[in-house]
Amino acid sequence: MTSHAAPDRRRQAPRTSAPFLVVSVHDVAPATATAVRRWAGLLSVLPGPVPITWLVVPGPWRSPRFGEPGDDGRDLVPWLLSRQEGGDEVSLHGWCHRADVPGPVPRRVIGRIVARGAAELWALDRTTAAARTAAGLDVLDRYGFRVTGSTPPGWLSSREARAGLRQAGLHYVTDHAGLVDLRTGRRRPAPALCNRPATSPDADRRGAAPPVASRVAEGVGAALLRSAPLLVRWGLSVRIGLHPADLGRPRATRSALAAVRGCLRAGAVATTYAALTPETGPGDPP
Repeated sequence: MTSHAAPDRRRQAPRTSAPFLVVSVHDVAPATATAVRRWAGLLSVLPGPVPITWLVVPGPWRSPRFGEPGDDGRDLVPWLLSRQEGGDEVSLHGWCHRADVPGPVPRRVIGRIVARGAAELWALDRTTAAARTAAGLDVLDRYGFRVTGSTPPGWLSSREARAGLRQAGLHYVTDHAGLVDLRTGRRRPAPALCNRPATSPDADRRGAAPPVASRVAEGVGAALLRSAPLLVRWGLSVRIGLHPADLGRPRATRSALAAVRGCLRAGAVATTYAALTPETGPGDPP
């Protein structure tokens, strides 16, 4: 039987002078529930409390949908609720995790290399982004999740899509360079680092990047991930993204855990996006 108990992790924003570390687990859905829980177990043995930001795909991605019974995800909702109550964050990761609106050729190329066919918000207009975000928030609110922000698939979103996220009521969005408060425009710089597999199970031929470009992106991603503790020692904040698919590659799993451990030992304060963007921000009514 799977335990729903979650450790008590104090949700805190880092001290002004301390670099922060945000650890996020991407692609959370019933189809990935076993891998998601495995990441939780692996991170639980690291030194110090590590609150996790869980990036949920609430719409039609793989099967079944979020909240529906499934062979792998039947208890995902209560498990995530327990994690939220323990100090973790649940955040939006698009609606369908698919680049079904590809946009102009330059954006298609970038989206294929960076997100391997999953860059859903990279070419969306404001109205569509707002509608999809509202639908995702409705699903998650129905189950009791407090959602205030979004990490788009591949950390890619258009300017219009960001306007749609704000219109739907979100407080923040993330990209490769950092965290942006949608209410104030304030940016917190912190590079997003992760292992980037050269192939993705979600990319078809039209969505896949050229093999050489994919392998180069994977190599660069792995090298940057290894540099995370050094960046913290230099006084920089970092964010580390973990994917369910990483667990199928032992070397990638070990390198990701080593990066998180190294950042903590270098003095980074582990936190969540929500803690960095409190619900009442500068310029908002109290």
